Amino acid sequence: MRRSVLVLLAAAALLPWAAAATGGPASPLTEEDRRLFTWFDGIGLPSCASKPYVRVEWVRDGASATVPAAEDLWVVDGFVVAEDGDRMTLLDGDLWPRKLTRTPGRGWKGGVRKLELRVVVATALARLKAMATDPGAVEAMDEIYPGVRLRFGDEAQTAALARHAAENGLEREAHALLDAVRALPPIPGQPAAPFDQVVARQLDEGVLWRILFDVADGDIPRARLLARLRGWRTSFPASPHLARADAVLEVLPAMVEEDAARRPVSDTDLGRLPPAAQAQELVYRLRDQPGDVRMGRHERVTFDLGP
Repeated sequence: MRRSVLVLLAAAALLPWAAAATGGPASPLTEEDRRLFTWFDGIGLPSCASKPYVRVEWVRDGASATVPAAEDLWVVDGFVVAEDGDRMTLLDGDLWPRKLTRTPGRGWKGGVRKLELRVVVATALARLKAMATDPGAVEAMDEIYPGVRLRFGDEAQTAALARHAAENGLEREAHALLDAVRALPPIPGQPAAPFDQVVARQLDEGVLWRILFDVADGDIPRARLLARLRGWRTSFPASPHLARADAVLEVLPAMVEEDAARRPVSDTDLGRLPPAAQAQELVYRLRDQPGDVRMGRHERVTFDLGP
């Protein structure tokens, strides 16, 4: 398991506070910073305000005590955005809410420890500065932390970490992060674009996939999913994936209406219904059948519905 990228994306060199007219400290965030954060808040990710940043680290029983092999080590870092007993939801380095347990699985040992967000941010800022001055140093870091070249990209991940730092009181660090990432050279092979457009381009598909995966989660109300999907449509108007979102938007509103109007039928009550009503209820339940959808060669789609 690769290390979460949030650990590697952050800011420590503190910018001096500007003095406000009243003599008190003024916010170091610029209007450009604030516009980016306002947009980021609208794309449907959980807030990380006042949330602890932790590392979940498990090592397989019998693994080397000094340098465990990759398959014997499982590490993920992120913000704990929800908790329920032993279970927690972690917003990880790919900005994906991961449902985990605090207790290691059978055959593993380890646990959860809190990381200091200011240190996480400092590590990230150092890496961003290294990227601007010594690409070779970054490559060496990539060997230590596999997967540091993110699925979403350094610009998007840094913007996310800056937002999370700001909402936890680290505004100077947040501004330093954005300053450092905006100073990076253009991405080779990609057309030049304003920073906010680069961030949107890196985030749009990942955020959409998160919503589509959550559609299959029976614990999430469909009305909330519909609001998130409509918000995504507004936040990413230039996305090449609009057709995929629109296809779901053609179906989801009617499902929300059905959910609101329909009386739940238990398995016991189902057996007492006339055959025609049973058939209608079973067809209705097919909407909520969980499973995996796979697309293979030549776009052949298969379904794995489990037992």
